[in-house]
Amino acid sequence: MKEHFDIVFVGAGIGGLCAAGLLAAREGRRILVLERASQLGGRATSFVGDELEAWDDYARPLGVAGRTRVHRALPDPDAIVREHRLDGYVFETGIHGIFPWGRLGHILNAIGKPVPLAPNDAAQWHDGGRFHRVRRGERFPWMNERDHGETKKLVREMLRMAAREIDDLDHVPFKVWLRERTDSDRAIEFHNVMAGINLTLTDLDKMSTGDNIRINRQCVFAGYNMANGGTGALGEPGYRMVFDRLAEAVRSARGEVRTGSRVKEIVVRGGRVAGVVVQGATGDYEVSAPLVVSNIPIQNTFTVLPENLFPAEGVKRVRSFWSAGGLCVTYGMRRPLLRLIEGYVPLTEPETRDQAILDRVCDAILGFMRGTYPAFDADLKWVVFPVTNFLCGVAPSPHQVGEAKPEIKSPYVEGLFFTGDTVRGWGCAADAAVHASLLCASAVGSQDYLHIVPEFMR
Repeated sequence: MKEHFDIVFVGAGIGGLCAAGLLAAREGRRILVLERASQLGGRATSFVGDELEAWDDYARPLGVAGRTRVHRALPDPDAIVREHRLDGYVFETGIHGIFPWGRLGHILNAIGKPVPLAPNDAAQWHDGGRFHRVRRGERFPWMNERDHGETKKLVREMLRMAAREIDDLDHVPFKVWLRERTDSDRAIEFHNVMAGINLTLTDLDKMSTGDNIRINRQCVFAGYNMANGGTGALGEPGYRMVFDRLAEAVRSARGEVRTGSRVKEIVVRGGRVAGVVVQGATGDYEVSAPLVVSNIPIQNTFTVLPENLFPAEGVKRVRSFWSAGGLCVTYGMRRPLLRLIEGYVPLTEPETRDQAILDRVCDAILGFMRGTYPAFDADLKWVVFPVTNFLCGVAPSPHQVGEAKPEIKSPYVEGLFFTGDTVRGWGCAADAAVHASLLCASAVGSQDYLHIVPEFMR
C-alpha cells in the first residue's frame, strides 16, 4: 500500500526541520521529512572527527549536504585521516550564523527541545598591524573621536527607525545610504565590515540596506553587543545536536525522518499536490500527502517540479537569483586555548570558482596567522579550507530581498509550500532559514508561529 502522511518535507536543512518540528510538536501533524544526504542539517551539517574513517566520510556529505568542497588541506587529506589528526574535534561545514539568543533557541524551547548554545564573550579588531580589544561603552581604540562619533551616529539612526522606513530601504544599496550620511571613511569601513558579516557580502553596492538594518536591530534589541564576538557554538556532536532534537519532535508525533532518500518528483494532479516520488535504498516509491513543503533551494525547484506549472516570468525570476559564496577555514590546534579556530571570507559565486583567487586568500590567511602567532606552525595539527558558492542561497542584495523573494505559499499549486533561506524571510544565513521556517509553519498550520519570537525578530 502507498504510504500516507499529513505533510511531506523535501530536504532536512534547518528551514525544513524547524518548520516540521513546530508542526509536529505543537499541532501533532504526522510528517515525513526526506533528505537525500546521509545526515541531517543541509548546509549546516556537522562532523565528529572520531567518526571519520576515510577522507570521503567528510568530503562526500560536505558536497552533497553542504554544497561545499575542500579547496586546500594541510597536511594532505589522506594523512589527516590516516594519522587520526581529526580525533577529538567537532567541526562544522562552515559558518552558520546561528546565535544563542536568536530565533532558533526560541523554536527549540517552544517544542521542549532546548540545546546549550554557548555565546562567544570577546571581540577584537585588527588595524595598523595589531589587535584592538572592543569593550562595551568605550570608544573604538583604532578610531579618533570624530570617526567614532560618526560610527555611533549611524547605529543610533538604524535603531530608531520604524519598520515601514526599513522596508523602504530594502532595495537601496548600503553604499548609497552610508554616503548620504557620513564622509568618515573609518565609519564607512566599520559598517562595511559589520554588514559583510551580517549579509555574507563585501561590496557595499550589493548589500541591501533594509536587511542589514534589520539584522543590526535584532542583535542590539536581543542584548547582544559587538564586544561579545560573533555567533555561538555547540559541543559534541556540534550543530547536529539541533537537527537531532528537531527530528525527535517529528518522530514523537508518529512522523519519520529519512536520510539517503532523494525526492525525484513532487507529484501534482489537477493543480494540487498529491505527494512525492522518492528514490530510496531499494528503489523508487511514492508517498501521498495533501501538503508538500520544499526546502530545496528555490533555484533548483524545477528539478522536482515542471516549469509549466508556473508563469514564465516567475520561472525566469527564480533562475536569475544569485547566491553569495565564501571560503571558510577551520584549524585544529594543539593548545587547549586555541583548540579550534573557524573563520570565513565572503566571495562572489564567480570568485569561488577562480583557483588563483582562492589560492591567494588561503595564502593570505595562513600568512596572517603565522605573522600573528609565531608558534602557529608548531601548534597546528590540521587545517581545511572549504569553499562554497552557496553560503547564502539568495544573496541579500537590493532587488533580491523582501517581497522580491518567492512566497512561502505557492499561488500556483495548491498544497505546495516553500521554506529555507532562498524564499521569503530575512536574516543571516541559517538565521534567515529559521525565519522562513516560522513563516512556513504559520502558513501551513493553524497558529501564528511568529509569536514564538520577540517582535523585533519577526
